[in-house]
Amino acid sequence: MAEEEDANKVTVLVTGFGAFQDIKTNPSWEIVSRLPATISHKWLNIKIVTQPEALTSITPPSIRSVSPPS
Repeated sequence: MAEEEDANKVTVLVTGFGAFQDIKTNPSWEIVSRLPATISHKWLNIKIVTQPEALTSITPPSIRSVSPPS
């Protein structure tokens, strides 16, 4: 039963970008920051993890923080 419950859980990592050049508020981060922390649909539970940093600097640590060890 626990394995079935785990199979119904999904974690999604969504990134946005901060300010750059003369743009103080990046639209990509504005959208990402408004996402809910979780979404449930029928039998699926989705956890949404958001990150404001550049993708190349956070990908490995972020994935390790939300992914169970193999």
